[in-house]
Amino acid sequence: MKKPKKLIGYIEYENTNFPFQFYEDSFSITLFPPTLEIWEETSSIQNVFAGVNRNSKEHKWIGVKELTGITADGRNIIFGVQDLRSNYNGFYSYSVNWYFYYSRDLSVDSIDGFKIEGNEIEYFFHPSRY
Repeated sequence: MKKPKKLIGYIEYENTNFPFQFYEDSFSITLFPPTLEIWEETSSIQNVFAGVNRNSKEHKWIGVKELTGITADGRNIIFGVQDLRSNYNGFYSYSVNWYFYYSRDLSVDSIDGFKIEGNEIEYFFHPSRY
């Protein structure tokens, strides 16, 4: 299966299907409000500042969350993102840690491994050494 040049589709977010676009160069995802009414909610001043941490003395790790959806070519996708969204006038963005792009007839529960390959990976973990 070949990954398309542009990963776009729908992500279920807060019980609504948001259109998304994944940007491979910055490894980030942007969620677009699906309707004008939802955009008015997400772009409100209360929503823009909802994620601001008011207690700067509290030091915590940034959490992670999974966003699941379907791509424009009919495949499933899961994004592992940092639980720290940015809000640009009602358009949410997340930094992506990893993503899993797979066939619709495949169940996530049946996956028990994955393969990573590339020159950089083989430099540190070359198969002939193990």
